[in-house]
Amino acid sequence: MKVLHSIAQQRGIYYSATATRDELVTAISRLNFDYQSRQNLLSQAAIKGHQEKVTSSSVTTALSSPLLMKTVQALKQDLEKGGDIVSVTQTQDSKIEVNVEYNEMDFSKTRLKQKIEKEAKIELSVEGETVKIRRPSNNKANNAVNNLIQKIGNFQNKKIVEEKVDLSEILNPKLRTEFFIELFRKLTGFILVDVYKIKVNRLAIGDSDTEDEDLIKAESELSGIVTKATIEGQGLLFSPEFDRLNADGFYICGGVWIAEVILGHDRVTFDIGFENPKECTGFHFKIGRIYAGPTTKDGKHRLRPPLAGEIDKYQALIEEESIKAYNKVCNKVKAKPIAKLNKVAEK
Repeated sequence: MKVLHSIAQQRGIYYSATATRDELVTAISRLNFDYQSRQNLLSQAAIKGHQEKVTSSSVTTALSSPLLMKTVQALKQDLEKGGDIVSVTQTQDSKIEVNVEYNEMDFSKTRLKQKIEKEAKIELSVEGETVKIRRPSNNKANNAVNNLIQKIGNFQNKKIVEEKVDLSEILNPKLRTEFFIELFRKLTGFILVDVYKIKVNRLAIGDSDTEDEDLIKAESELSGIVTKATIEGQGLLFSPEFDRLNADGFYICGGVWIAEVILGHDRVTFDIGFENPKECTGFHFKIGRIYAGPTTKDGKHRLRPPLAGEIDKYQALIEEESIKAYNKVCNKVKAKPIAKLNKVAEK
């Protein structure tokens, strides 16, 4: 409402404070706008991006902080050539943060809603011979990180391989599900309260490497019927619906759960999954609402958004625990674990 009154007042027009939003919109829409006024209106109508899920990875290479900063500055120049606004800062704990402000256009929306202002923060830290990278799980940030890794390789004159949680080579649906169960139930410092949303998918017929005859039979019977599903409710891990899907060859590819801090009363919402649920690639996560304790007189927790420090703390926890769960599953099929990251995670 303040914005609408401001637009009118810039033209010397004052509307009643009791005017409704619809009345103001109707009146202002009848006015003429020159090019500059139209651009100002578009900028005020731009939609701010919502909090996105983040993803993390690492590269193993001997890289000093000064050389990493030099590489980041080269990345900054590339991004600014494309019109992005980029700032680089180094925190007290020697982390390097690259903040990228950019715009995305959604041409499926009306003109005033097409422009979406977004911000991507890429966090870099050097731990021994490992460079840890955290960024939003979207194409913009992923492309920037790929560019950065390529530049590191160019500076060092060698090929750099990005290590990340990736279940694409694990074709046993039960092991894919086990990865998520480990995170649900064994998050360090937390007790599982409830899993209330689960996304499941299934491998194409013939892709699974299971030798379970009942599972193979179930796969053939389900061919062409159901390939993915989302179930919501309470106690999903113990529900007959999940048991049936699990027995029929489906695997978990995403989930949302609430866990309570062991040495405290707060309950935290965790949201994890894969960007590509069929291949199980692009692992990403998000820290959701916090049910602050202790409970009120009516036995309920106070609901609030997570603080910046809590987001950073719990994101780091998910990074560590996901690597442990990933390595545990990899060991069962002799796949390549993320050894370097696991050393960092277990410190």
